[in-house]
Amino acid sequence: MAGAGGRHLAVDRPGALTLIGEGVQAEVFLQPDSSVLKLWRNPAAHQAVDREATALRALADRGLAPVLIDVVELDGRPGIVMERVANGGLAAFLRSRPWKVAWTASALAEFHVAIHEVAAPVTLPRLSDHVGNEIRSADDLPSDLAKFALGALELLPEGDRLCHGDFHIANVLGTSDKPVAIDWPNAARGDPIGDVAHTNILHRFGRPREGTNRLERAVIDWGRGAFGRRYLEAYHSRLPIDQCLFERWETVRAAARLSAAVPGEVQPLLHFLEQRRAHSGL
Repeated sequence: MAGAGGRHLAVDRPGALTLIGEGVQAEVFLQPDSSVLKLWRNPAAHQAVDREATALRALADRGLAPVLIDVVELDGRPGIVMERVANGGLAAFLRSRPWKVAWTASALAEFHVAIHEVAAPVTLPRLSDHVGNEIRSADDLPSDLAKFALGALELLPEGDRLCHGDFHIANVLGTSDKPVAIDWPNAARGDPIGDVAHTNILHRFGRPREGTNRLERAVIDWGRGAFGRRYLEAYHSRLPIDQCLFERWETVRAAARLSAAVPGEVQPLLHFLEQRRAHSGL
């Protein structure tokens, strides 16, 4: 397997690698040289790979994301090779110190501000386009609510900041004083308030993954309240948030979240959107 820069990896089959993580879209393998191979399941996922690689290059000198080594392809599956990030990040810190919930929420917000200080490469998709596509692809979103959300999206500013696209505590590795953000296939160029609104939607409506232990479930449930509020307060104290814009972004990000079709989230999100529409008078 050769990457875009001509780099040949020491192995040529996933079975020869050590699987250290996986999600719906990709598998993550540890290689013999201690680098990490993130390999997408979908052979057609080149756009997502390019977006992640572009974001990592933009952050190369800032220490906010893993160092990109190469863009590769293995058995027709696209992927990227990165330096491995040691330590479990803010989620591991919180698991070991559950009394530090407020501090962790503030640290998450400070890190998000640092990301938003970075100007996005012009080659990244616009956040508004990305969100609009998600709204249009949400099968559980009734047409009238989709029209309402898309109308709200048209009133929002574009922006030129680097937006992660799926920023939450589980995507922050490293140490508590030197965090590193992973999982950038949804990276976009846009208004940082739109990125913050998505994180807030996850805090309010996100459901724990299967296998999550009791402590983590309790923290996640509580996160819909105090954790989320502290995150927003800390972010606003460092980079002020226009409340009107935030509420509009929150509306469109809630609609876009329905494209994920996560069990347990659909009805609460639809109820939230119905309330927002009722209050708008539309």
